[in-house]
Amino acid sequence: MEKQVLFPMLTKDVESLPCFVTGIGMYYEENGVEREKGYSDYQWTYCLEGEGILKINGEVYTIKPGMAFFFRKDIPHVYEPTIKTWKTAWITFNGMQIESILDYMGIGNALVLNIEWMTEMRQRIKEIFYTLNVPLDRYERNIIGSGQLYNFLIFMDQNRRACQNENQIYERLRPVIRYMDTYYAQDITLEDLANQIGVTKYYLCRLFKEAYEHKPIDYLNKIRIKKAKEYLVMQEQVKIKEIGEAVGFKDSSYFCSKFKEYEGCSPLEFKRKYI
Repeated sequence: MEKQVLFPMLTKDVESLPCFVTGIGMYYEENGVEREKGYSDYQWTYCLEGEGILKINGEVYTIKPGMAFFFRKDIPHVYEPTIKTWKTAWITFNGMQIESILDYMGIGNALVLNIEWMTEMRQRIKEIFYTLNVPLDRYERNIIGSGQLYNFLIFMDQNRRACQNENQIYERLRPVIRYMDTYYAQDITLEDLANQIGVTKYYLCRLFKEAYEHKPIDYLNKIRIKKAKEYLVMQEQVKIKEIGEAVGFKDSSYFCSKFKEYEGCSPLEFKRKYI
């Protein structure tokens, strides 16, 4: 198939829509893109044939046929072919409500996934291309194109959800748990945890609730209390306040209240059981 690229004319009325397409490409032969400051729009790219890599958020992903990747605007990234021919279909977009839509779906700064329904994926991109390329009334073309883009985003989110089963959720959360185990003594925010797997903090809470029946910060505090118990038994001369600080609780009163909440006794009472 011959390469096709389209960049719709963007007027003030288009830019006032909740979401709109800024560019679309079909059977596009990738030569490599490096954007140190990211891109001004959001982008989904689908691999049709060949193979390439995506470098983003400190990670490197191999992109093969049937896979797609996404990134939000202003996120630094590089993608380039690893063999002679790498053909993709891509769509760039923006809009006044895009951030809210992506946040609601739980899609973070970047995402790589396998597409479950590849034929439908291609068809949806073709339909958007056709709508924006035919001589319809401008108002009709913009409204239809916006609706098709919204449905495309829903479709991509459905693909993402279809790829997740219970085991995959645990696997997906593994980097977050590893981060907690390594940096529990530091001041960790919910956003820090969400960034480990490229999702929003709201979606991370949903994943944790489904997998562990706890909020992420509650789970982190459980790790801290576990570490505190080890300190209490092994470090006899260390003060309670210092132990709390060593495991990430900067306020000793909060440390003691959380310890009692989880263990049913104060840190000192726990210590006396073993010393």
